[in-house]
Amino acid sequence: MHNDLEDGMATRYTSDQDDPLTADARERIGVIDESETPSSGATLELAGLNWAIGLEWQVSDNQKSSLREARSEARILATDPKFNYDADLICVASTSKGIRQFGFGNTERGHTSGQAALAPIIAFRLDQDGGNVIAVIKIDQNSNNPRWWIVAVVNGGIYADTLAADEAEAHKVCQGLANDAIMLWKDIHAPLHWGFGQHAEWTVESIAYLPENSLDVPVTLQPVYGVAWYLSHYLGANGGRFDKKQIGMACAAFLLLGGMYGYSWYQDYLEEQRFEELRRAAELRAQGKATPLAPVRDPVWAKKPLPSEVIANCMSGVSAMWQKAPGWDQKKIICGEATVTAEFAKETGSISGLVEVANTRDWPAPSFDDAGSNASITIALPQLKERGPEALLPPEFVKPVVADFFQRSGHTITASEQPGFFELTWQTVTLPADWASALDVLPGTTINRIEFDPMSNVWGFNAFVYAWQPPPPPPETS
Repeated sequence: MHNDLEDGMATRYTSDQDDPLTADARERIGVIDESETPSSGATLELAGLNWAIGLEWQVSDNQKSSLREARSEARILATDPKFNYDADLICVASTSKGIRQFGFGNTERGHTSGQAALAPIIAFRLDQDGGNVIAVIKIDQNSNNPRWWIVAVVNGGIYADTLAADEAEAHKVCQGLANDAIMLWKDIHAPLHWGFGQHAEWTVESIAYLPENSLDVPVTLQPVYGVAWYLSHYLGANGGRFDKKQIGMACAAFLLLGGMYGYSWYQDYLEEQRFEELRRAAELRAQGKATPLAPVRDPVWAKKPLPSEVIANCMSGVSAMWQKAPGWDQKKIICGEATVTAEFAKETGSISGLVEVANTRDWPAPSFDDAGSNASITIALPQLKERGPEALLPPEFVKPVVADFFQRSGHTITASEQPGFFELTWQTVTLPADWASALDVLPGTTINRIEFDPMSNVWGFNAFVYAWQPPPPPPETS
């Protein structure tokens, strides 16, 4: 099986010279030195479980091997000095395309035996829309020094699973991945001020919505060194001889191993069945016959343009439309998120006069509406970036803060409660620059409509403040 993931990872550790994550490349991508990472830094609490993150991943050379053979292959890689994994825990995962990967963990970084790896589940989510994707996930948001987790998915497989200690390190990792042009990234979810695209970074809350069928059998870490390895290692070091105490310990170890074998075999069987289901699903998807994965639930916050960008966009559009036309009286300029429209009342002019005015301005594809006594010109505004998912304000906070701000600013405001949001309407004769930045600090606020009356120089604004709505109280029981 040949694909981008195997190109990027299967040959990734063939030698020190070819390893792109050693020396210069590690510095370019910004991989964190494990010795500098706190022991508690490689885990994440989510959905009541303690997940392992920040693993090293490698593609299996033998995609047709059994799960037990795959673990043996992973143990060989983990203990081979030339690969420099420094791993004492391993796991075996399968991508949504049916490609088997090995994950390598370390107890010194906080990983534990039996702990589930989170990156394979995130890879399933990122791969639902297809294409290569980078996701920057901010964790420990309530901490003064939050950590950052970067997951990159190539052809459905895990290409990067990197834990960064701060934003600067996370940006360096993301920049290194983004510069890897051979991967042709479809989407990069990162803080907007990093400049990688229009998708904001993820939060722990946003990754809580996971595909339901991806949690059936979590990919769990297991010790690299089993009882058999310890016995062979000790025999080799002592010329193949045991004393009586060591023989007793070996017998006890074999008894324990025999008791655990049945349980281990059953877990292997469940995991192997899961891999087979993934392979079948990959084949069906290739034939266009597969049932799609469980849809990712949208966050409660709908993406909306930033208010300051809407205001700047509309101000530019209003300035362009502020133009007199022979025989027409300009009544109103209305600006929304995507268009700005100038409305005119007819005096003695004709629609050709408006067309002539439009042709003298550098307007992008103006459209005209002639209703006899009234007419209008509409132009499209530049497309705005979208605000990413963010927490909403509780209603009891929105009302006093918004109302107090506008009342102190001398504006008239009316607020009507609606399910999920407050609608605000106000008028002012001052330019919006005075209060545009203030709206930015209120999560969930967006300008919906701006009107300008050229005759009285009055601005009218309509906005929505989206608020978190608590669930209704349970019905009283008699």
